[in-house]
Amino acid sequence: TNESPFPPAPGVRYAIDAMVDSLPLYPDPAQTEFRQAVADALDVRPEMVVAGNGGDEVLAMAVRAYVPAGGRVAYLEPSYTLVPKLCAINEVVGEEHAFADDYHLPRSFVESDAPLKFVTNPNSPTGTLIPLSEIADLCSASAGVVLLDEAYVDFAPESGLEILNHHENLLLVRTMSKSYSLAGLRVGFAIGAPDLVTDLWAVKDICNLGRLPLAAATAAMKDRKYWRRGVDDTIFNRQRLTADLAARAWEVLPSGSNFIFAIPPVPASEVYEHLLLRKVLVRYFPRPSVSHGVRISIGTRAQCQALLDALQA
Repeated sequence: TNESPFPPAPGVRYAIDAMVDSLPLYPDPAQTEFRQAVADALDVRPEMVVAGNGGDEVLAMAVRAYVPAGGRVAYLEPSYTLVPKLCAINEVVGEEHAFADDYHLPRSFVESDAPLKFVTNPNSPTGTLIPLSEIADLCSASAGVVLLDEAYVDFAPESGLEILNHHENLLLVRTMSKSYSLAGLRVGFAIGAPDLVTDLWAVKDICNLGRLPLAAATAAMKDRKYWRRGVDDTIFNRQRLTADLAARAWEVLPSGSNFIFAIPPVPASEVYEHLLLRKVLVRYFPRPSVSHGVRISIGTRAQCQALLDALQA
């Protein structure tokens, strides 16, 4: 499930320990310290940030904030499978658009008048990256909100932050689950124009994040050197594993994430079952658009080698 193979920053443990005596008290509903840490790290303003219980809650908040009852949400396929579920939960209409060739945005998606459009970039489960020029054109062509789910963007060469100030309808959603090694604490956040973020505050549960997740996420966000080292190690291991699989006649899609989508020279379902028997877990999606490959999280070099050894067997 694309978790980090590395422990969180050392300061996380101390931040959690220091918070224990305060647990009888409710957390800060304004998320003040965490929002300031995000602002400092990513060069934005605190009023442009709001956090949620994982990136998934932020996505759900966006549906509640931007889509009227019975309205439509446009999304891409194959992509993050939570989005159509959010449509069903919130009783809005899901508008599915198949990717164009090489995982570019299809014209139908760009021209849709849905009040909310979801784009996962880098995409999951393929790991492919849509160029920022396409995202910018999408924002210009869209009357509603373009939500760029950037859960994996820390492993990519570019991000929506580079164009955020040029598009007031662009909302970025990030997570602390991947590059910050905090999947177990469930912290995500949105970055966007203050007006967009204000609408998210209007539908946010008052204390949606506890003291421990806020303290841990703040400490992790502040330790930029540790974060950078983990990201660089993951990218290096991704490149090595991509080359190792290519040498075994696998096709690997270009990835900007902490996983790869790899197409084996034999049926992908058989590879999945073979690895499962050897206690190596990869992700197989049976839906037709991606059933030809498997998604492989990038672990440590030793974990990547264990995968290769299992394949050799």
